[in-house]
Amino acid sequence: MNLNRFIRPKHVLKCIKYWFIDPVMKPSVSIQHKALLIIKTEAIGDYILFRNFIKSIKQSEKFKGFSLTLIGNEIWKPLCLKYDKDLVDHFIFIDKFQFQNVTVYRREKLIEINAKGYTYILNATYSREFLMGDSIIRSTTAEHKIGMYGDSVSEIPLFHTISNKFYTKLIQIPEHIFFEFDRMKYFFETVTEETIQLTAPYINEKNDRKQLAVILPGAQAALRRWSPLKFKTVAEYLHQKYAYEIFICGGKEDYALGALMTDQNNEGYLHNRCGIDTLDKLPAILSVARLVICNDSGTLHISAAVNTPAVCISNANHYKRFTPYPEKLNKHLKFIYPATFLKKYMNENDRMEAVKYGSTFSIDEIQTAEVITEINNLLQ
Repeated sequence: MNLNRFIRPKHVLKCIKYWFIDPVMKPSVSIQHKALLIIKTEAIGDYILFRNFIKSIKQSEKFKGFSLTLIGNEIWKPLCLKYDKDLVDHFIFIDKFQFQNVTVYRREKLIEINAKGYTYILNATYSREFLMGDSIIRSTTAEHKIGMYGDSVSEIPLFHTISNKFYTKLIQIPEHIFFEFDRMKYFFETVTEETIQLTAPYINEKNDRKQLAVILPGAQAALRRWSPLKFKTVAEYLHQKYAYEIFICGGKEDYALGALMTDQNNEGYLHNRCGIDTLDKLPAILSVARLVICNDSGTLHISAAVNTPAVCISNANHYKRFTPYPEKLNKHLKFIYPATFLKKYMNENDRMEAVKYGSTFSIDEIQTAEVITEINNLLQ
C-alpha cells in the first residue's frame, strides 16, 4: 500500500481551505440553452488520448448544436489551439500549480468559468482530483454534472468520496476496461448514448517519411527518464546501421539532457533541438520520422497518434493504463520494462496492481542492447 496517498498534510489543508473559500454559484445563475462544458486538466498524454472524442461529442445527436467550452491544461495549450480550434467554441486554460496554490489566481479562474451557465458539465477524468475537476464541478451550476466514479489514485480516498456528491451522475467504468483511451470511449459513449466509431487516437499529419529518427529523452519525473548516455549509444547505432539523421526533441527543460548526448564525433547527424521546436510543431516532426525512441511520456502518445513506429522505455509506471498499447490500437509500438518488474510480477493483473499508484523500479536497469533489439524488430 502506498501510504503517501494518505499522509499529505499540505494537500489536506489546501482541500479544507478551498472548501470554505471557493465561490459556489447559486442555481439562480442564468443557464445558456445548449451549453456544454468539458473539463480535462491532466498532462499531454491524457489530452492526446481524449481529444478525438471532442468531435464525437459535437457530432452526436444529443449535443448537436451545443456551444462547447473546454477547460484545459496550459501545458498542452499550443497543441489544442492548433488541432482543436475548429471544434471548440471557447477555451479556458489553467495553470495547475497556480490553480491549486494561489488563491487569487484560483478565484479569478473560477469566476471566468462561471461567467456563463451550462446545461451539461462533463469531467473527463478517471482519477479525479479534488482541487481540480471536482472543485470546478462544485463551483458551477448545471442541470447535469457528469463524471466517472473512477479511482482515488490521484486523491486521498476521503476527498474522493466527498466529491462524489458534487455530481448528478457518476459513470462506473467496467473493471475489464483499463487502457485510458478505452475508458474515455466508454465514458463518452455512455454520455452520448451512441456507439463511437473511433478505434485509436489520431492526429492528421502527412506521413512523408524521411531518413530521420527522433529521440525524446524527457519525462515529468526523473524515475521515468532513461540515461542520456544510453540514448546516445542508441543514436550512434541508428546512424551507423540505418544512416538516419537524428533529432533530439523536447522542451527547454530537456536541453541539458540533449547536451549530454552530443559531442564533436556525432554533431554532424545528432541535433539537439530541445527548446527550439515548440510543442505544436512536434506532431509534424514525428510524422515524417521513421522511428521514435522515447520514455513513457506524452510524446509517446503523439507518436502513436501520427502512426510513427516507436520504442518506449518505461519503468512500468501505471502499467496497462498508459503502456503498453493494446495491439488493436497500434501494432507499431514496442515497450520495454525493467526485468526486475517483469520477473517479480508474472501475472498481468499483479503487474497492474503493483504500479497502480506509481512505479519505483529503476528505468536504467534497461540496457541499450534490449532497445536496439526492439528497434531492429520494428524496422526490419
